[in-house]
Amino acid sequence: MVVAAGATAAWGGAASNASAATKAAFVKSLRADDPNESQIPDSELVVLGGAVCDEMNNGVSVNGVANQFAAGSDGKTLPGLFVSALLVESARYLCPKHTAQVKKWAGVGSASAAASIKPALESVLPPEAKQCTTVPSSSNPPGLVGLVDGIYCNLPKLGADSHLYAYLFDNAADYQTSGSAIFKYEEFNPTPGVGCPTANASQMGGITWGNKSFPMRNGQDLQCLTVAPYNAPAGSTNTIPEYIWTVPSRHIVLEALGNSGSTMKHLDSWWSAHADT
Repeated sequence: MVVAAGATAAWGGAASNASAATKAAFVKSLRADDPNESQIPDSELVVLGGAVCDEMNNGVSVNGVANQFAAGSDGKTLPGLFVSALLVESARYLCPKHTAQVKKWAGVGSASAAASIKPALESVLPPEAKQCTTVPSSSNPPGLVGLVDGIYCNLPKLGADSHLYAYLFDNAADYQTSGSAIFKYEEFNPTPGVGCPTANASQMGGITWGNKSFPMRNGQDLQCLTVAPYNAPAGSTNTIPEYIWTVPSRHIVLEALGNSGSTMKHLDSWWSAHADT
Protein backbone atom coordinates (compact mmCIF):
# COMPACT_ATOMS: atom_id res chain seq x y z
CA MET A 1 0.00 0.00 0.00
CA VAL A 2 1.25 3.46 -0.85
CA VAL A 3 -0.20 6.61 0.66
CA ALA A 4 -0.09 9.39 -1.90
CA ALA A 5 1.75 12.55 -0.93
CA GLY A 6 -0.57 14.80 1.01
CA ALA A 7 -3.25 12.12 1.31
CA THR A 8 -3.22 12.40 5.09
CA ALA A 9 -4.45 15.96 4.82
CA ALA A 10 -7.78 14.59 3.62
CA TRP A 11 -8.45 13.41 7.15
CA GLY A 12 -7.73 16.85 8.60
CA GLY A 13 -5.65 15.28 11.35
CA ALA A 14 -3.34 17.57 13.31
CA ALA A 15 -0.14 16.19 14.80
CA SER A 16 -0.32 15.86 18.58
CA ASN A 17 1.53 18.08 21.02
CA ALA A 18 3.83 15.21 21.94
CA SER A 19 7.56 15.81 22.12
CA ALA A 20 9.86 15.04 19.21
CA ALA A 21 11.23 12.05 21.16
CA THR A 22 7.74 10.66 21.71
CA LYS A 23 6.85 11.09 18.05
CA ALA A 24 10.07 9.32 17.05
CA ALA A 25 9.27 6.44 19.42
CA PHE A 26 5.76 6.24 17.95
CA VAL A 27 7.11 6.00 14.39
CA LYS A 28 9.71 3.38 15.37
CA SER A 29 7.14 1.20 17.13
CA LEU A 30 4.65 1.54 14.27
CA ARG A 31 7.26 0.48 11.73
CA ALA A 32 8.16 -2.53 13.89
CA ASP A 33 4.47 -3.54 13.93
CA ASP A 34 4.05 -3.16 10.17
CA PRO A 35 7.35 -2.91 8.24
CA ASN A 36 5.47 -3.10 4.91
CA GLU A 37 4.46 0.53 5.40
CA SER A 38 8.06 1.80 5.51
CA GLN A 39 7.48 3.86 2.35
CA ILE A 40 5.25 6.31 4.26
CA PRO A 41 7.35 9.29 5.47
CA ASP A 42 7.74 9.74 9.22
CA SER A 43 5.97 13.09 9.10
CA GLU A 44 2.87 11.56 7.47
CA LEU A 45 2.77 8.75 10.03
CA VAL A 46 2.76 11.33 12.81
CA VAL A 47 -0.07 13.23 11.11
CA LEU A 48 -2.04 9.99 10.81
CA GLY A 49 -1.44 9.27 14.49
CA GLY A 50 -2.58 12.77 15.40
CA ALA A 51 -5.70 12.31 13.29
CA VAL A 52 -6.52 9.06 15.11
CA CYS A 53 -6.27 10.88 18.44
CA ASP A 54 -8.35 13.81 17.15
CA GLU A 55 -11.16 11.47 16.11
CA MET A 56 -11.21 9.67 19.46
CA ASN A 57 -11.02 12.98 21.32
CA ASN A 58 -14.11 14.02 19.37
CA GLY A 59 -16.00 10.99 20.68
CA VAL A 60 -15.71 8.65 17.70
CA SER A 61 -15.56 5.00 18.83
CA VAL A 62 -12.41 2.99 18.26
CA ASN A 63 -14.26 0.78 15.78
CA GLY A 64 -15.55 3.88 14.02
CA VAL A 65 -12.05 5.29 13.72
CA ALA A 66 -10.76 1.95 12.43
CA ASN A 67 -13.46 1.82 9.76
CA GLN A 68 -12.81 5.43 8.76
CA PHE A 69 -9.08 4.92 8.34
CA ALA A 70 -9.50 1.56 6.61
CA ALA A 71 -11.49 3.40 3.93
CA GLY A 72 -8.49 5.63 3.32
CA SER A 73 -8.78 8.70 1.13
CA ASP A 74 -9.21 9.36 -2.58
CA GLY A 75 -10.47 5.79 -3.00
CA LYS A 76 -7.31 4.24 -1.54
CA THR A 77 -7.85 1.62 1.16
CA LEU A 78 -5.48 1.01 4.06
CA PRO A 79 -4.56 -2.58 5.05
CA GLY A 80 -6.18 -3.86 8.21
CA LEU A 81 -2.83 -4.67 9.84
CA PHE A 82 -1.63 -1.10 9.34
CA VAL A 83 -4.86 0.38 10.72
CA SER A 84 -4.71 -1.87 13.80
CA ALA A 85 -1.08 -0.99 14.44
CA LEU A 86 -1.79 2.71 13.86
CA LEU A 87 -4.59 2.77 16.44
CA VAL A 88 -2.64 0.79 19.04
CA GLU A 89 0.56 2.83 18.76
CA SER A 90 -1.27 6.19 18.48
CA ALA A 91 -3.02 5.52 21.77
CA ARG A 92 0.17 4.24 23.36
CA TYR A 93 2.31 7.26 22.48
CA LEU A 94 0.20 10.20 21.33
CA CYS A 95 -3.07 10.00 23.30
CA PRO A 96 -2.56 7.57 26.21
CA LYS A 97 -5.96 8.39 27.74
CA HIS A 98 -7.44 6.18 25.01
CA THR A 99 -5.05 3.26 25.59
CA ALA A 100 -7.48 1.10 27.57
CA GLN A 101 -10.32 1.30 25.05
CA VAL A 102 -7.97 0.67 22.11
CA LYS A 103 -6.41 -2.34 23.84
CA LYS A 104 -9.86 -3.72 24.53
CA TRP A 105 -10.78 -3.24 20.85
CA ALA A 106 -7.56 -4.87 19.65
CA GLY A 107 -7.69 -7.70 22.17
CA VAL A 108 -4.15 -6.97 23.36
CA GLY A 109 -3.25 -9.17 26.27
CA SER A 110 -6.56 -11.04 26.18
CA ALA A 111 -5.22 -14.54 25.62
CA SER A 112 -5.67 -15.33 29.30
CA ALA A 113 -9.43 -14.85 28.85
CA ALA A 114 -9.53 -18.42 27.59
CA ALA A 115 -9.62 -20.17 30.96
CA SER A 116 -8.59 -23.53 29.49
CA ILE A 117 -5.05 -22.39 28.60
CA LYS A 118 -2.46 -24.13 30.75
CA PRO A 119 0.07 -21.73 32.35
CA ALA A 120 3.00 -23.48 30.64
CA LEU A 121 1.44 -22.82 27.25
CA GLU A 122 0.16 -19.33 28.01
CA SER A 123 3.67 -18.23 29.08
CA VAL A 124 5.04 -18.63 25.54
CA LEU A 125 2.13 -17.19 23.54
CA PRO A 126 2.72 -14.01 21.50
CA PRO A 127 1.64 -11.07 23.69
CA GLU A 128 -1.20 -9.95 21.43
CA ALA A 129 -2.77 -13.40 20.93
CA LYS A 130 -6.51 -12.68 20.91
CA GLN A 131 -9.73 -14.65 21.42
CA CYS A 132 -7.99 -17.96 22.12
CA THR A 133 -10.19 -21.03 22.09
CA THR A 134 -9.59 -24.74 22.56
CA VAL A 135 -9.06 -26.69 19.33
CA PRO A 136 -11.53 -29.60 19.10
CA SER A 137 -9.71 -32.94 18.98
CA SER A 138 -11.36 -33.66 15.63
CA SER A 139 -9.59 -30.62 14.15
CA ASN A 140 -6.09 -31.55 15.30
CA PRO A 141 -3.53 -32.95 12.86
CA PRO A 142 -3.65 -36.76 12.88
CA GLY A 143 -1.10 -38.57 15.00
CA LEU A 144 -0.93 -36.27 18.03
CA VAL A 145 -0.37 -38.13 21.30
CA GLY A 146 -0.19 -36.94 24.89
CA LEU A 147 -1.82 -33.60 24.07
CA VAL A 148 -2.38 -31.60 27.27
CA ASP A 149 -3.65 -28.40 25.65
CA GLY A 150 -4.26 -27.23 22.09
CA ILE A 151 -5.51 -23.73 21.30
CA TYR A 152 -6.32 -21.44 18.38
CA CYS A 153 -5.86 -17.65 18.64
CA ASN A 154 -6.23 -14.62 16.42
CA LEU A 155 -3.13 -12.49 15.79
CA PRO A 156 -4.35 -8.94 15.00
CA LYS A 157 -0.86 -7.44 14.74
CA LEU A 158 0.12 -10.00 12.13
CA GLY A 159 -3.04 -9.50 10.06
CA ALA A 160 -6.83 -9.46 10.13
CA ASP A 161 -7.02 -13.10 9.05
CA SER A 162 -3.85 -14.29 10.79
CA HIS A 163 -3.92 -16.89 13.51
CA LEU A 164 -1.93 -19.14 15.81
CA TYR A 165 -2.07 -22.79 16.80
CA ALA A 166 -0.27 -23.81 19.99
CA TYR A 167 0.13 -27.34 21.37
CA LEU A 168 1.40 -28.52 24.76
CA PHE A 169 2.34 -32.21 25.25
CA ASP A 170 2.78 -34.23 28.42
CA ASN A 171 6.33 -35.49 27.99
CA ALA A 172 9.36 -35.44 25.70
CA ALA A 173 8.50 -38.66 23.87
CA ASP A 174 4.96 -37.58 23.03
CA TYR A 175 6.24 -34.13 22.05
CA GLN A 176 8.69 -35.71 19.58
CA THR A 177 6.08 -38.06 18.12
CA SER A 178 3.48 -35.33 17.80
CA GLY A 179 5.94 -32.82 16.36
CA SER A 180 6.78 -35.28 13.61
CA ALA A 181 3.05 -35.77 12.97
CA ILE A 182 2.53 -32.00 12.63
CA PHE A 183 5.36 -31.67 10.11
CA LYS A 184 4.03 -34.64 8.16
CA TYR A 185 0.57 -33.07 8.12
CA GLU A 186 2.04 -29.78 6.87
CA GLU A 187 4.00 -31.70 4.20
CA PHE A 188 7.15 -29.97 5.40
CA ASN A 189 10.16 -30.93 3.29
CA PRO A 190 12.98 -28.42 3.87
CA THR A 191 14.91 -27.10 0.91
CA PRO A 192 18.63 -27.93 1.50
CA GLY A 193 20.59 -24.98 2.81
CA VAL A 194 17.59 -22.64 3.10
CA GLY A 195 16.84 -20.75 6.34
CA CYS A 196 13.97 -18.48 7.37
CA PRO A 197 12.51 -16.39 5.87
CA THR A 198 12.63 -18.15 2.53
CA ALA A 199 13.30 -16.25 -0.69
CA ASN A 200 10.16 -17.51 -2.45
CA ALA A 201 6.98 -19.52 -1.87
CA SER A 202 8.38 -22.68 -3.43
CA GLN A 203 11.03 -23.05 -0.72
CA MET A 204 10.79 -24.45 2.80
CA GLY A 205 13.43 -23.48 5.32
CA GLY A 206 14.60 -24.04 8.86
CA ILE A 207 16.96 -22.60 11.47
CA THR A 208 17.73 -23.10 15.15
CA TRP A 209 16.54 -20.23 17.35
CA GLY A 210 17.24 -18.99 20.85
CA ASN A 211 16.98 -15.97 23.14
CA LYS A 212 17.61 -14.99 26.76
CA SER A 213 14.67 -17.06 27.97
CA PHE A 214 15.40 -20.09 25.79
CA PRO A 215 19.14 -20.47 25.02
CA MET A 216 20.07 -21.98 21.67
CA ARG A 217 19.91 -25.78 21.70
CA ASN A 218 19.47 -28.70 19.33
CA GLY A 219 15.84 -29.33 18.44
CA GLN A 220 14.72 -25.79 19.24
CA ASP A 221 13.86 -24.95 15.67
CA LEU A 222 11.99 -22.50 13.48
CA GLN A 223 10.59 -23.87 10.23
CA CYS A 224 9.00 -21.80 7.47
CA LEU A 225 6.85 -22.67 4.50
CA THR A 226 3.95 -21.37 2.41
CA VAL A 227 0.64 -23.23 2.40
CA ALA A 228 -2.67 -23.11 0.54
CA PRO A 229 -5.80 -21.65 2.18
CA TYR A 230 -7.81 -24.02 4.37
CA ASN A 231 -10.13 -26.32 2.38
CA ALA A 232 -8.71 -25.04 -0.91
CA PRO A 233 -9.07 -27.47 -3.85
CA ALA A 234 -6.14 -29.77 -4.56
CA GLY A 235 -3.50 -28.03 -6.63
CA SER A 236 -4.35 -24.55 -5.32
CA THR A 237 -1.56 -21.99 -5.15
CA ASN A 238 0.20 -21.67 -1.80
CA THR A 239 -0.41 -18.10 -0.62
CA ILE A 240 -0.22 -18.23 3.19
CA PRO A 241 3.20 -17.85 4.87
CA GLU A 242 3.61 -20.06 7.94
CA TYR A 243 6.16 -20.26 10.75
CA ILE A 244 6.36 -23.30 13.04
CA TRP A 245 8.62 -23.07 16.07
CA THR A 246 9.38 -25.59 18.76
CA VAL A 247 10.11 -25.20 22.47
CA PRO A 248 11.46 -28.62 23.49
CA SER A 249 12.14 -27.62 27.10
CA ARG A 250 8.38 -27.01 27.49
CA HIS A 251 7.15 -29.76 25.09
CA ILE A 252 5.42 -27.08 22.99
CA VAL A 253 4.90 -26.54 19.25
CA LEU A 254 3.51 -23.24 17.89
CA GLU A 255 2.34 -22.32 14.38
CA ALA A 256 1.65 -18.80 13.10
CA LEU A 257 -0.06 -18.24 9.75
CA GLY A 258 -0.18 -14.86 8.03
CA ASN A 259 -2.85 -13.41 5.80
CA SER A 260 -3.26 -14.98 2.39
CA GLY A 261 -1.02 -13.10 -0.02
CA SER A 262 1.21 -11.59 2.68
CA THR A 263 4.95 -12.09 2.52
CA MET A 264 7.30 -14.39 4.38
CA LYS A 265 9.43 -11.32 5.13
CA HIS A 266 6.48 -9.66 6.86
CA LEU A 267 5.83 -12.80 8.92
CA ASP A 268 9.50 -12.91 9.90
CA SER A 269 9.42 -9.27 11.04
CA TRP A 270 6.36 -9.97 13.17
CA TRP A 271 7.86 -13.12 14.64
CA SER A 272 11.11 -11.37 15.55
CA ALA A 273 9.26 -8.48 17.19
CA HIS A 274 6.31 -10.22 18.85
CA ALA A 275 6.54 -13.98 18.90
CA ASP A 276 10.11 -14.85 19.79
CA THR A 277 8.70 -16.46 22.92
